Amino acid sequence: MMPRSWPRPGTTRDVLREHIVLDGLPLQILDTAGLHQATEAIEAEGIRRARAAIASADRILFVIDAASDPQAAAFREELADLPSHVPVTLVLQ
Repeated sequence: MMPRSWPRPGTTRDVLREHIVLDGLPLQILDTAGLHQATEAIEAEGIRRARAAIASADRILFVIDAASDPQAAAFREELADLPSHVPVTLVLQ
């Protein structure tokens, strides 16, 4: 099956996966689209895929760009919508 063509290239919609070993512990790291209110169908699809991946995660690393969001407002806005059974670590970069 051919991948679906999206009208706007460069928009994150896929979940990127990487297997790593950290101090002998195998980990699968997933990178998803950012969580926000979607304004376009392609963004909505990326966010849908991100939420599906988050729901099955063992831990969420919620990454915030501290230069553009020093108070981590995006984290506070999304916290209630994150699965309550998954521990969350806020990462300011």
